[in-house]
Amino acid sequence: MTHWLLKKQKSILLFSLIIAGAFLRFYGLDHQSLWNDELFTWKCSVSDRWNDDGHASWERGANSSVTKTIDTAIYDIHPPGYLILIHYFCKYFGDSEYMLRAPSAFFGVLSILIIFFIGKHIYSEQEGLLAAALMAFLWCPIYFSQEARTYSILLFTTVLSTYCWIIILQRLYTQNQLPNLFVIVGYIAAGGISCWLHYFGTFFILLQAIASYVLFARKIRCLFLITFALYLPIALVYLPWVPVMIMHSRLNAPTYTKPTTVAFFKFIKFCFNESIFFFFLVSVLYMRLLYWFFKTHKKNSTPISDIFFTPEFCLALWLVVPFAGAFVKSVLGQGSVYQNKNLIISLPAAYLLLARAITTVPISSRKRMGTTIFLIGGFLYHLLFVMDYYERPVKQQFREGVEYIIDNTDPNEKTFIIGNAWDKDYYNYYFEKKGSSLRASFNPIYLFFHPGGLKRAQQRVLNEISDHAIKHVWFISSFDSAPQPFVDFLNNHLHLVDYKHFIHIMVWRYKK
Repeated sequence: MTHWLLKKQKSILLFSLIIAGAFLRFYGLDHQSLWNDELFTWKCSVSDRWNDDGHASWERGANSSVTKTIDTAIYDIHPPGYLILIHYFCKYFGDSEYMLRAPSAFFGVLSILIIFFIGKHIYSEQEGLLAAALMAFLWCPIYFSQEARTYSILLFTTVLSTYCWIIILQRLYTQNQLPNLFVIVGYIAAGGISCWLHYFGTFFILLQAIASYVLFARKIRCLFLITFALYLPIALVYLPWVPVMIMHSRLNAPTYTKPTTVAFFKFIKFCFNESIFFFFLVSVLYMRLLYWFFKTHKKNSTPISDIFFTPEFCLALWLVVPFAGAFVKSVLGQGSVYQNKNLIISLPAAYLLLARAITTVPISSRKRMGTTIFLIGGFLYHLLFVMDYYERPVKQQFREGVEYIIDNTDPNEKTFIIGNAWDKDYYNYYFEKKGSSLRASFNPIYLFFHPGGLKRAQQRVLNEISDHAIKHVWFISSFDSAPQPFVDFLNNHLHLVDYKHFIHIMVWRYKK
């Protein structure tokens, strides 16, 4: 029995990491309210119909069409792959907060397993386990595994496509043959899904294609194989979305700020719990790896051409090139596409490089194990007790704002609720889930964008009060600053009873 345990200890450790990572992802999955982008996911993938002005109506059910889900993806400025997945998932499992986020958590767990395989394949089981531990316990992959957006699934398809890609290139380079069909289909599936999930997924697969063609520039047979066996099928799968992608490429992204010269350092910090301490610690380990890398290859007189094919160099490219592409496009282009979360496609490289840095430190295996346990434990302690991840809310509190209205509304008195958000049904989602008959019936936000819109919004409020004998008016806004002229109008015409401020949600309670 003892011999069997020793033989299987690494498998047991990997299984333990997966179980721990699953617990950290599924625990408290509905602790925080859905925020704006997650509610947009719900609206696009679950709602049945859209109004003539392109905004969602409050109707959904069994007749919901995936075609409508695809059509509405144009408002997401992303391909519709994730919305299609959520559409079918919610059709069978419901659209609660937990279920909306469950696919992200599930694929977040799978990412732990796949990054282990990558680390094991290019180095050893030791690096694979270290990278898997980082993926399991660090804040960034956990956070996006608990969000009803595309990023956790994009992370999974990124590591899966990379794992298959490495196997394919090694087989082609050493034997001039493609690997088995299972690996080829895996790469095509992962690559095609990446493209349909996010434009940075498309960008990443394009980078892999470029690297493949550069590597086999002088091997016509290999070029032929990767073109027709890999990238032509992916291109054909993605072809229907290309016209929309071209249209999206002409749009600016005014909500994204342009990156600064320290953006890369902020991204590394983002990868490691947003902690300045861990940023400096990881930076030291990276520098130690760089020193080891040059010292080792200088000692071995490794040819420059061979250095380009080392795992460390390729991982460094994986970490830096997507960032560089996003940085240049954002600085030189008309609209910025730079966001740390978009660069989640480079997250695995950051963890694999750190895992390699730890294993190259010249200490005994016992000391290395102790150091690793201390480091991983430090990451977990920081997540649970410094960041207070499962107790301290950080997301927009739509749910809490709606609960406050429900708790402070007399059901026997007529009430008018003004829901100021990109869609008023973001509030109505929670009114329905809480079993309330209340609804936000007026959203003034789009009127504010047009000349004379403020006066039209004010008149709508006055008409509602006079025509329906309204006694109480609620104004709830999901923006950090509500339109002050509209708030002044409410203050001048109604009696302010109460005001409550939640995270990125403000609630005013008025009485006639």
